[in-house]
Amino acid sequence: ILKKIKKKIIYKLAVYSTIKFSKSVFDNSIFSENKKLCIFFTSSTANPTHIRSELVFSKIMLKRGYRVIVVLSGNLYDSDEFLQPKEYNPKSVKIRKNQLKIAEKLVSLSPQNIICLSSLELSQSEQDILYKFSKKFKFDNIEDLINLELYGVKVHEHIYSTYCRQTLTAPLDLKDIDMKRYRILGINVIKSIIYTNKVLLSLNPDITLAVHGIYTNHGPLVDLCRIKNKSLTIWGVPYRKKTYFMTKGDTYHRSLIGIERKLWDINLTKYEESKIISYLDAKETGNRDYWSYKGLEELKSSKKISEIAKSKKIYTLFTNVMWDAQIYYNTNLFDNQIDWIKFTVDVLSQREDIHTVIRIHPAEISQSNESLKDSISELLNSTYSEKITIIDPNDSFSS
Repeated sequence: ILKKIKKKIIYKLAVYSTIKFSKSVFDNSIFSENKKLCIFFTSSTANPTHIRSELVFSKIMLKRGYRVIVVLSGNLYDSDEFLQPKEYNPKSVKIRKNQLKIAEKLVSLSPQNIICLSSLELSQSEQDILYKFSKKFKFDNIEDLINLELYGVKVHEHIYSTYCRQTLTAPLDLKDIDMKRYRILGINVIKSIIYTNKVLLSLNPDITLAVHGIYTNHGPLVDLCRIKNKSLTIWGVPYRKKTYFMTKGDTYHRSLIGIERKLWDINLTKYEESKIISYLDAKETGNRDYWSYKGLEELKSSKKISEIAKSKKIYTLFTNVMWDAQIYYNTNLFDNQIDWIKFTVDVLSQREDIHTVIRIHPAEISQSNESLKDSISELLNSTYSEKITIIDPNDSFSS
């Protein structure tokens, strides 16, 4: 009983703190200094690495003469983008007390302002839009929802990416989607678009920064900044230790696709070449990474590979976990990963001089609720059995 009372007190204090921090955000007096404005759309999960990084970034921007404002989601959304399915509770209100603790530190350590989206007041027209779309997501069929746009942002893309991340699945047919979850996520995405748009219009930032740039919180931000031609930098922490990635105008998953060939075809210095070789060598052990995916068991893959006739060329397919493969790219040649595998296997199997190896991603052990191996096995028949070797995700055989 005491624990429950303590939780309620902490929750109320968190809400109070949030409102206290953000109630004067749109007071014109905070813009009395003639400075450029930098906005951070921060992580929704109070990840310590993210928060500490943003504190460093904000200090840098302040020293460069920018005003800095940090935007939190607060309790705006009815479900968190990273919750696993077993934790999913659409009725719970999510306030991250750790995030608000850090917000207090940000305020006390630097002259930053904190905006909590959930405490902003919408205009009547914004309320009308929210009501209209909320009604649609409560009653309309999914066929009528997937083509909806708001302020030029395609709503379904952000619902679907968050759905895949929450459930760790990639439903390939609309009828397989859990509509109860989809509808709740739909309203969350609409809120994200409306409130994010309000902040961008009201503050008109010179620079906007956000972590990762996908899912409910920051996916719409990327689209809105692109539509409004606003400067946006997406940052994150990759596998490699002591490293950040930063991309302009889009999440890194998409931005790499648009790089011109001539920018890849550059001559490396001896130093750059040695750094790349060192990087590739370190991938064998993963000791310079935050984490590495490695199978847990020694299965029979080594023997299978060694038995492939020396005259055969080996073609290898490296798969992704199903949900991760589905959500990032607009320019895929195939509708889904299964179609890509089937097409490739069909083509390669016509060649007598080729043996195909399919290496299932080791992350499937812990990061997926679907078995790609089961799906692939259904595609294969006796015709392919001697021409294909599948390496299981839990096999420690080195890629």
